[in-house]
Amino acid sequence: MPATDGLGASLPSFIMLSEMLLMKAMMQYSFQQRLAPRLTRTESAIVRDYGGWTRFLQSFELNPWDESDIKEGKRIVKELAEDQETEATGGGR
Repeated sequence: MPATDGLGASLPSFIMLSEMLLMKAMMQYSFQQRLAPRLTRTESAIVRDYGGWTRFLQSFELNPWDESDIKEGKRIVKELAEDQETEATGGGR
């Protein structure tokens, strides 16, 4: 008799479902990483604070699959990084 969780579902089915959800999450993360352009460390930290490249672009109402929006997002993150680095060095505009 297979092990159950007390609700009638078998333990092997639960494990397979968990593995499938984990694999789906890993594939989505991998896909998002491929969308992101090369970024400096400072730019990467900024993007990471937004939850990743896709969410960064979406927060500025940009489409992560549109080439012109990707360029605009890169410009935005570059300016944010420059501002952050200027503030860190004590400079100002």
